[in-house]
Amino acid sequence: MKYEKYRIILNKDDINPSKEFKQAIEQALEDMKPLIFLKDVFDEYGLFFPLSIILGKSLKNTLPNSSLSSNFENIEKVDIGSPPFEHLRSYLGKL
Repeated sequence: MKYEKYRIILNKDDINPSKEFKQAIEQALEDMKPLIFLKDVFDEYGLFFPLSIILGKSLKNTLPNSSLSSNFENIEKVDIGSPPFEHLRSYLGKL
């Protein structure tokens, strides 16, 4: 079985914060206890923004509810390959 895998690479120069995010940061920095409010901002928006996103190439096995060790012994390995996806470059380059 082969599954397709796509990688989306984002340029950090093309990513801009939303107006709401900027306002939340400014309000947190103006507060008497900015670290507490910055933590709240990061809890809502996250600490990181991914510059590379991989979609696909995932294989999930559903195992019965018996002993896991015996189930893993009987699982056959499947080569899911890594075929090229040149036809997507033009679309992904525009993101």
